[in-house]
Amino acid sequence: MKNKLIDKQEWKNLLIHYADVKDVHLREFFTDSNRSSDFSFTIGDLFVDFSKNRITKKTIGLLIQLANSMNLKDQINKMFSGEKINQTEGRAVLHTAL
Repeated sequence: MKNKLIDKQEWKNLLIHYADVKDVHLREFFTDSNRSSDFSFTIGDLFVDFSKNRITKKTIGLLIQLANSMNLKDQINKMFSGEKINQTEGRAVLHTAL
């Protein structure tokens, strides 16, 4: 399988980062007074708050690097255009029908 996720250096970088943050107590992250605003947003009436998770700005950067290495934007475009991206079943996915 091409572009296997677990073989990517970007994935390995995330695993290393996880090892660095997994045992950090959440209260330590809140020494940053901007944490709530940095890791939360509002969409319409929905408030989304990731600040109470073990993530950092580095985490977000590493996730973006991984998404880029996997050509996520291209895959999303293929999904919405109805291309056959379900490799297991050889057909288009139906996520957009929901």
